[in-house]
Amino acid sequence: MSASAALNDALAVYRALGWTAAAPDLGPEAILALPLGTPEQQRTALAGLSSGEWGSFEALDAASYGWRSWLGDGVHAGMLALFAIRVGVPAKRAVAIAPAGGAISDDLLTAVIADRGAAYAQSFLTHASSGGGRMWIDATSRFAGTTVRLVHQCALPVPEGLDYLRDWAVYALGAPANEGWLQPRDRGEIPGNVLGPRFREHAEVAVALGLSVTGPFGGLLPAALDRGWLDADAALDLAFAGLDSAQRPGDRKVWAAFLTEQLGLTGEARRSDLLGRADALVSAIATGDAPLAEAFGPALIAHGDDDTLLEVLQLGLSLKSKKARRTLLAAAAGRPAPSAATGAEIAVLVEPLIAGNDVPLARAATRLLDAWGIAPVPGDPASERAAPEGSSSSAVRGRWEKAPPLWEVPRFSLGIGATEALAAEQTDALATADTDTLVGAVTAAATELSGRPEGGAVDPVAERLLALANELARRDPDLARTALRGVRQHWVPGLRCIAQWVAGEDLTALDRPAREDFPGSRPTIFGPSPARDAAVTQRLGQAPVLLSTPTWDDMRISADAFTARLRAYASEGAAASEADVLLALLRVDPAEVAPERRAELRHIDVAIVGQHGAELPVRAGAVAAEYFEHPLAEPAVELDAQRHWWAPAQLEQPPALAAFPVRLKADSYRSDIEVGVLPLGGDWAALTTGDLDSSALGLVLRQLVRRRAPLTPGQAVNLVGAQRGLHERAVADGVLAIREGWGRGLLVPGVADVRKLGWADTPTKLAAFATACLELADEGMLAVVWPLLDDLVALSLAAPRRLAGTAELVEAIGELLPAVTAAVEAGDAPNDALEVASVRALAAGGGSSRAVQLARAVVAALPQAALPQATTGQAAPAQDATGHASPAPATPEQPAAHTAAMTDAEFTEFWPTAVPEPQVVDDGAVIRASWHDPGASTRLLEIELELAPERLADPADGPRRFRTRTSWFYDIEEEGQCGMTEILSDADEVRHDSRWWLRWDAPAQAIRIAEHRNWRDGNAGPLGRGEPVPPITVGMVAVLLSGMNHDNGSGYHVLAAVRDGLVGAGSVRLAVARLLESADFTPVKLAGMVESEPDTLRALWPVLTESVRAAGSVSGAPPRWLNRVLDAALLRAPALAEATRRGHLPPEAASWPGLSELAGRKGSQAALRKARELVAALGG
Repeated sequence: MSASAALNDALAVYRALGWTAAAPDLGPEAILALPLGTPEQQRTALAGLSSGEWGSFEALDAASYGWRSWLGDGVHAGMLALFAIRVGVPAKRAVAIAPAGGAISDDLLTAVIADRGAAYAQSFLTHASSGGGRMWIDATSRFAGTTVRLVHQCALPVPEGLDYLRDWAVYALGAPANEGWLQPRDRGEIPGNVLGPRFREHAEVAVALGLSVTGPFGGLLPAALDRGWLDADAALDLAFAGLDSAQRPGDRKVWAAFLTEQLGLTGEARRSDLLGRADALVSAIATGDAPLAEAFGPALIAHGDDDTLLEVLQLGLSLKSKKARRTLLAAAAGRPAPSAATGAEIAVLVEPLIAGNDVPLARAATRLLDAWGIAPVPGDPASERAAPEGSSSSAVRGRWEKAPPLWEVPRFSLGIGATEALAAEQTDALATADTDTLVGAVTAAATELSGRPEGGAVDPVAERLLALANELARRDPDLARTALRGVRQHWVPGLRCIAQWVAGEDLTALDRPAREDFPGSRPTIFGPSPARDAAVTQRLGQAPVLLSTPTWDDMRISADAFTARLRAYASEGAAASEADVLLALLRVDPAEVAPERRAELRHIDVAIVGQHGAELPVRAGAVAAEYFEHPLAEPAVELDAQRHWWAPAQLEQPPALAAFPVRLKADSYRSDIEVGVLPLGGDWAALTTGDLDSSALGLVLRQLVRRRAPLTPGQAVNLVGAQRGLHERAVADGVLAIREGWGRGLLVPGVADVRKLGWADTPTKLAAFATACLELADEGMLAVVWPLLDDLVALSLAAPRRLAGTAELVEAIGELLPAVTAAVEAGDAPNDALEVASVRALAAGGGSSRAVQLARAVVAALPQAALPQATTGQAAPAQDATGHASPAPATPEQPAAHTAAMTDAEFTEFWPTAVPEPQVVDDGAVIRASWHDPGASTRLLEIELELAPERLADPADGPRRFRTRTSWFYDIEEEGQCGMTEILSDADEVRHDSRWWLRWDAPAQAIRIAEHRNWRDGNAGPLGRGEPVPPITVGMVAVLLSGMNHDNGSGYHVLAAVRDGLVGAGSVRLAVARLLESADFTPVKLAGMVESEPDTLRALWPVLTESVRAAGSVSGAPPRWLNRVLDAALLRAPALAEATRRGHLPPEAASWPGLSELAGRKGSQAALRKARELVAALGG
């Protein structure tokens, strides 16, 4: 490919006018003074620059791929874009050709656009304000500097778009506060005297559109007050408007902080504003956000009237946050008592807290009633305490109903009165339909699918549309296009390619070959469903009938129907589409295809065509016969220990499909397989059911419960689990799905496997799961959910730490216990339903957590007959006055015994032999770690390396200090160097646009400091590949590890570095030892990686030993992080003991310095107890 003739003509004009001699660093006046030529020259230039490409991405050589310009030597693309704008290209074209990345300055581009007039500037703004080129949500976009300048310089209306407002907020915030959001970092600022006069106008639009205040806009509001851009009263109005319109809890929290901290709403000076807007603040508390209750509740309680007091307590005491509830109770205790009537209502709210198991909350509630002189309502609190917290004596939750019988799957219907014809397997059912009826049915199906969320589901509606559209196009293609003309491009099964077919465009769901101009690229092969949609749409109207149209609503196809359709193809001499054949085969039950039918199929001669139009070297009948004899064996779904999710294991391709594109895959998560593709499938076909963020999940679940056989363990638990947090667009269908699954006999009690909840190795959202189970139990599904709750408690007990939500699981068990007890006594539930072994184990364990207290209450409430019988030499469990067993007293956990030696295979899971041990390069750096902004909502850990002169390859008068705070580690991982800012005084800040590049110079045995990142070629670009990479030093390892300590830090880079052999135990030991000297560094996340990723123990064991060493050397209370470190060490104690036995730990580390000191200290603190357990577990 090369430049067009028109572009070459335009370039000739550009050169003739002398623009090639102009540099992009000229000022706006100089650029605007450059000549545009004669009218004829301008027409020529405009014709060549108004459309077309100026280059292409292609292979530059055998090893690289990139942009190849067609402009020729001496032509700067940015200058050519300015020339094009000046000669008259439309604003939309200006957006397309203006370069990014600072090739020309924002000021220069703004001046050239503004010179075209306000109307042109407005048009440019409209096309440019789409947020393109944004590195992350709050970073500036490609044209941020230009669009914001144009609005202010040309007095344009404030655009009502969040993309523009995000850019404006970054510029208005200004340096240095906007560092990180202003991208590229060196693009210029916009002066405050330009932005200030229109600040309020912008802020009002931003609030009205709901611009998030968790980004730059949140920091901008206090800054605007300080700069005088906004007065306090106007700020108050803005803040209340923002609080009212905010949709996310994080935004509401920021608005609340702005109101209370910056505007002083809860102070004495603003009391009239507080009370005047009490209704708005009560509404804010009603959102259920604990920070809002804590921010506004105490002041409203202290100064509000009785009605306000009652409303705040009614809302606030229903929150889950114990801290928020205690705060409100304390505030109420500090104000005068309300009227007797109000006090009585509040006492009803407070008394259950006094009787509850939360001691601090009960004390706060008691202090409130004492302060107001309200006596507790007479009753028997002891009897209330005998029941688990949350249970009700007046209403029993849950109904244990017998599972309904298994249903019979309905026949698939086309919606045109042809159900009976299809049931009789007649292939002419569509052919006999009235055309007007067909058009109406096509339009109705397309309308229903158009309203679906992206992704959709393979279900009867999608199948109906394709079958009907094919028949309509077969009769009259133009009529079919007319009927479907209103369909928009939408990635939904059935509709995926329809809009493109109507428009005569290429279909995006067709397979794509590997790019010849892109070395290493691979072909794109779509899965069975999108490939079938594309193949059918590509040949819409050419097939007599679709082979893959189902016979039943669960998407199964009968062998009779499949055979009849193939015969219809043979009689017409029609070729079948490869993807249609594949999907049809997957939908037929091979067990129902007798040998006689396979013999019959072998004689049906139908050609198969691929998407490229060529025939495959096989015939459809023979392929079907061979497939049904050796069909797809569904791969088992197993837990992937490294990726932490359940994924399909090895997949063997059916031999019959050897000539087909490989559309069945098990090497990618979810594998493009879904329940509508594989109606007889098990867990493999249901991996999408764990995606709670999917707006299409409800539709997927509806199709799941159309299946013929009862749900598999993974399908069942994720149908239940979906109820714990469906996407708002999936709620209606998701709730209906579980009711349908139960009513159809598909959800069988005792089948669900909680290990597969969410298809992740660690289940989440357990509190919401418990709530969902209570609601399902109330609908009669108690037999389904009851065992799941105890099973999840078992998973929590087996986890390194109790899973979040364990207390809520036990609480739900307590609420459902009376109903289960009644069901057992009535003979509806089995006797072992009351075993609840996991809750018993939790109750018998040590500790005083809420989960343990609730578990003991559950055990106390169990009927005596459900408890284990006393054995010889043991006393029977004590009974209380109600006849229930008292919970067993807590006993301290016994230290784990020293484990036996591991086998080589077992040890390799923790100490993989295939990973090389990298060399240790100690740069001698003094390492300091500190929070950059300790008060920020999201903190970043800053690392400083101080290098002595003798550690530097170049002469230095004294130590040199360098700092960085980053989540980008490509320089360390791939280039063996680290970009850092030199610190010459304590006032210096980290500036990413003024970095030095530190690397290890092996010949000099010292750190070499370079001005340029590409120190080989002396420029700012990345280092070229193929050259030797310097080793990573201890200081660089510290920088790498520190990335996990950011509040939003990820461990992916550390995990990859460990598994790639880039980081080893020797460097980690030195780096962690030096990092631990800084109070702001914590090893908690690294210890968590040791827990969750067993194979990292080989490199990260020093995180445990060095942390224990540091903790043992500190007098007084142990560091707060020690508990987590000891948890990880206890979990990995068998492997650590084995590593010591095999000599993988040096003698000094193997002795665990500091551990004996911790274990020998007196006290019952958890950390000291765990230290003693670790000594025993390691064989000490």
